Amino acid sequence: MSLYPPPSSQRAARPRLHPRSSPLGRTARRRARNRWLVHLLALLVLLALAVPGHARLLSQEAEPGSAAASDGAEAGESAPALGLPLGGLWPQRVAPTLLPTPLPTPEPTPAPSLPAWVQNQHVTTLWAAPEPGSASVREVPQGRRLRTLGPATGERLLVEDPGDGGARLPARGWVDASAAGPAGPPEVEWQLALQPDAPGAPRWQGQAWPQGISAEFAVVLDGTSGQVLYGKDAHGRVAPASLTKIATAIVALERGQLSDLVQVSVDSSAMPGSTVMGLSPGERLSLRALLYGLMLPSGNDAALAIAQHIGGSEARFVDLMNELVARLELKDTHFINPHGLDAQGHFSSPYDMAMLARHGMRDLTFATLAGARSFEGEGYHLTNLNRLLWSYEGADGVKPGYTEAAGRALVGSATRDGHRVFVALMQSPDLWGDVVGLLNYAFRSFRWD
Repeated sequence: MSLYPPPSSQRAARPRLHPRSSPLGRTARRRARNRWLVHLLALLVLLALAVPGHARLLSQEAEPGSAAASDGAEAGESAPALGLPLGGLWPQRVAPTLLPTPLPTPEPTPAPSLPAWVQNQHVTTLWAAPEPGSASVREVPQGRRLRTLGPATGERLLVEDPGDGGARLPARGWVDASAAGPAGPPEVEWQLALQPDAPGAPRWQGQAWPQGISAEFAVVLDGTSGQVLYGKDAHGRVAPASLTKIATAIVALERGQLSDLVQVSVDSSAMPGSTVMGLSPGERLSLRALLYGLMLPSGNDAALAIAQHIGGSEARFVDLMNELVARLELKDTHFINPHGLDAQGHFSSPYDMAMLARHGMRDLTFATLAGARSFEGEGYHLTNLNRLLWSYEGADGVKPGYTEAAGRALVGSATRDGHRVFVALMQSPDLWGDVVGLLNYAFRSFRWD
């Protein structure tokens, strides 16, 4: 038997199962062709799905020298251009591009805060302008406290020499920034509005400081603009005595109705040494009568009765008073009680009290209470303790006070030619002389347009 196949001529012819011309042969060929078409369509679909994905991967391919390219080189990988393996349609893993982490945007460095006061280290020239070569305003003695008015311009700083309340008037100008260093406020902080800052404020036309003022703390305030016209430690924190009742009346008018009937539980006979309107437990009085009793005879009993009615308790009412000063942005006032008797942590300033009175006098009802010389009704006859209402032309408010810690205190107001001026004094040995002197000074030395 031969190990080799017979020659082709000797091979037996392979019988055809279906002759080409037979119907069965044609059917077999058609089925084979259909299978190839199906396979071809499947291949085209797979290519259509794979190629867009490779295009996206190619766009993210690592650049030469990048971290991703280095990783692939170290691993010995070399991906085809389209990332296709030799034997299939699925892409090989392509290392994603590692984008550099963006650096955080640096926060702007805040400008150093400007101190409220600076002190010159040697005799310094106050210049009329920030530019070199400008005119000299005056020489400032060594060690003078200067109020800063704005940031440095070039090498100079805008300041105000506040003067001394006597011979030396205030002056504004520029000093060399290198000649001044941070400092605290002076022992007495003087103010005189030679150059008013508030819109609508009057202009100074005087010749000198007001003289003979005995009060340790004082302020003169323009009612329209709120401009401080004169100040002597106007922001000093002092016990305010019965000036407190200005805030008490404002809160009561904001929160209550004049016709409210108040059941009184306060006994004025149990308050020896206090100024009172004379309340007795069990009385029923209108809030209106109690407000007159608060403002005219400065009744501490009326203050307690109002606080209990409006706030539900004295403590809650005091919270409302402190909310009022916070709303008005008065930063040198804190109340502990509604009547003003001395208490630790109970303080205010002439400026804050004048601003409270200015706020109150905008309300017609408050202005009526503060300007009334007397009240008679509901069994009471009350007289105002504010002597200014009888003694000064145009006087129209607002409240005096006294305690041992506060000394003699007053917020007074007067209106002439439609212009109202407030004077607030604390620790004044000559209360009525001081208030008349400062009102006269304001109306004579300032002119309203």
